[in-house]
Amino acid sequence: MSGVLLWDVDTQVDFVHAAGKLPVPNAEEAVPAMARLVRWAEERGITHLATADDHELTDPELSDEPDYETTFPPHCLRGTPGSAKIPETAQRDPLPLSLTPYPPALVPALVRDRREVLLLKKTYSAFSNPNLEPLLAALDPDENAL
Repeated sequence: MSGVLLWDVDTQVDFVHAAGKLPVPNAEEAVPAMARLVRWAEERGITHLATADDHELTDPELSDEPDYETTFPPHCLRGTPGSAKIPETAQRDPLPLSLTPYPPALVPALVRDRREVLLLKKTYSAFSNPNLEPLLAALDPDENAL
């Protein structure tokens, strides 16, 4: 199944659980489906690319008076229970890619034979991580693969 990729977007406690710091309405209802997708990908050796907010209180996206467009209340603070991925989508041994950029030519070797990649970010967009574009080029997902 080359070209297939499971892209798991921010399935963290603060977003998924109703008691989280910034819950997505009704997200908990989708948890069983998320678990099935993760199991399906694992059984087929499909790469599980997960994104995760990795905030510190000094991040510009965080505000005590959020506008909910460019600023949000504190959430997914590094090391807190709310920043953890929910158990149903947790990765066993991911390759973490922080905001420190890798030389793009090195990314294919980093992800070769890896089935779990965790892309950390400080903003809403996964593309704020400079490693995402080289990662996608290396993984070469095909939207028509299934």
